[in-house]
Amino acid sequence: MTTDGEFTQPELPSAPVVSGATNDSITLMWDAWDASTDIGDPPLTGYRVYYMLNNSREEEQEVRRYDRLAPSETVTGLSPYTAYMFCVSAFRPGVGGSGSRMEVEGTTQCSPPSRGPSSVYVTKGTRPGEILVSWENPPSNAFNCVSGVGGIRIYFTRYDIQSGISKRAADPIENSIDIPFDTSTTEHTLTLEPYSQYLIQVVVYNKDSETPRGEGFTQITEEMLAPAPTVSVEATSETVTVRWDAASPAHLNGDVQGYQLRYTQTKPEPLDPVIVDVMGNKYEITDGVTGDSEFEIEVRVLNGAGYGKWSPLMTSPLTGKKKKLLIQNVKWSERVSW
Repeated sequence: MTTDGEFTQPELPSAPVVSGATNDSITLMWDAWDASTDIGDPPLTGYRVYYMLNNSREEEQEVRRYDRLAPSETVTGLSPYTAYMFCVSAFRPGVGGSGSRMEVEGTTQCSPPSRGPSSVYVTKGTRPGEILVSWENPPSNAFNCVSGVGGIRIYFTRYDIQSGISKRAADPIENSIDIPFDTSTTEHTLTLEPYSQYLIQVVVYNKDSETPRGEGFTQITEEMLAPAPTVSVEATSETVTVRWDAASPAHLNGDVQGYQLRYTQTKPEPLDPVIVDVMGNKYEITDGVTGDSEFEIEVRVLNGAGYGKWSPLMTSPLTGKKKKLLIQNVKWSERVSW
């Protein structure tokens, strides 16, 4: 304050910002005036907030504030999807105590759509992983938004199926797809994961919001032929042990009902292939096994879609040759030690 009693009005250090919006309100925030660093003389009485329609000649309105010193304000009672101009100024006691008004533009959101889709049907597709969704569109004015942004949104949440030999559990995974409004579009085919349970929810959306989802529809996708399992083979002079694990992730294998193993003796003399149905993940070959036996081995998965792909051909090791090689090495080491 000067010696003759005049003072300098407090000036905000920066313009306010829009920190939030709904279809009928705008929230403003600004940096609080600081007597030690900002222009103006204390004491600070508070902040004044004004608003008016953007690019309008109408008279601005002052917001009635309950906490005049708070550096934020939510202006309510506004119209949906409408642009406004907001002004904030700091003020102190005395005539002409208000500083300059700092401006910011803000636009309210659209109101939620007034109607959702009707006659929604969810059916299983003809191919593994497919789900067909159909609906009837609401009238165009139901979107409640002049922005032109709107349409049908399909939520699909995947759950693993707890059945079959291949048990599994995983957290649900939610996704969605937006289909812009078109009166001629009333169905969509989702291409999803095979042999999975999905919760399908269909809503109407606009630029800012959507209709309630509701309970939705549950559908299980068709399984596909299972990929080849991973196989390992161990051998002794009396037994060839075959182990395998179905492919990962587990749902690719579908509802596993069993496995099929095919092995063919190739040494010491070739024999016809043998096919064995197995329920577990292990099989032991004992018939005709010697230290000089060699087998070619394959495994595949059986599910509701049929038999899957054979695993890459595995050859059992020749245990007899390994033993002979070990004996020769021992004798050579003995000769060296002499």
